[in-house]
Amino acid sequence: FNVRRAFLGIAGTVYGDWGYEFTANFADNRGGGSNIQAANLTYTGVPDFTFIAGVTQPKLTLEDSTSSNDI
Repeated sequence: FNVRRAFLGIAGTVYGDWGYEFTANFADNRGGGSNIQAANLTYTGVPDFTFIAGVTQPKLTLEDSTSSNDI
């Protein structure tokens, strides 16, 4: 069978100000096996700022922020 989207991940918050996310893409859509979609740590302890370190997809435009599922 052909799977278009097959994401498996975990995300959460630790100690109130720290967050984590790990998401892997298991769909065989690029000729290879699985790949990492997101693996990052976030810190939200400074008001009005979120610091992100790791592998993430930046949301710079409205097109990046919306999914093709909603179109």
